[in-house]
Amino acid sequence: MKRLFSMLLIALLASSFAFGEQAKTPQNAQKDIFNLTTITGKKIKIYGTVKGMEVPQYKGKVLLIEFWGTHCPPCRKSIPHYINIMKNYSKDVALIAIEAQNTPKGSLADFAKSRGINYDVVSTQDGNDFIEYVAQRARWNGSIPFLIIVDKKGEVVTMQVGLVPEANIIKVLKQLIAK
Repeated sequence: MKRLFSMLLIALLASSFAFGEQAKTPQNAQKDIFNLTTITGKKIKIYGTVKGMEVPQYKGKVLLIEFWGTHCPPCRKSIPHYINIMKNYSKDVALIAIEAQNTPKGSLADFAKSRGINYDVVSTQDGNDFIEYVAQRARWNGSIPFLIIVDKKGEVVTMQVGLVPEANIIKVLKQLIAK
């Protein structure tokens, strides 16, 4: 029994070491690629990188990525904040809101239109692979709202679960826009 346990322990340590070494190889340095489609049909390509993510069509902009839900009260409360942010900072800021409660696309489009949402909205169905990727990379447990702020270089600056006051987001945006 002790011999079996020792062999299993050695195998486990060896596989852990091999995984760590494998993660450093150039072929594993390739970017993860995600193709999202917004509820209006706009295509967004996101490349996962070591320090964050790149979104070529928003190059040079600060990026907000919000995971949210139509039935989530704090998420709904944040919508006017984001509308205001986009009205005032759209030259320097992009926002992708990924709905994470499986609201059907048609209902999601109606919801966004009725609230005057002026930023990109992606359904769970079109963003599921990216949702899973973020959950793994950020060790996110799925609580919403979940905000990720990415600087102009594509590096994740902050991640926050829960409703973030508009003034706090604007403060961070102003700092990142000035860089």
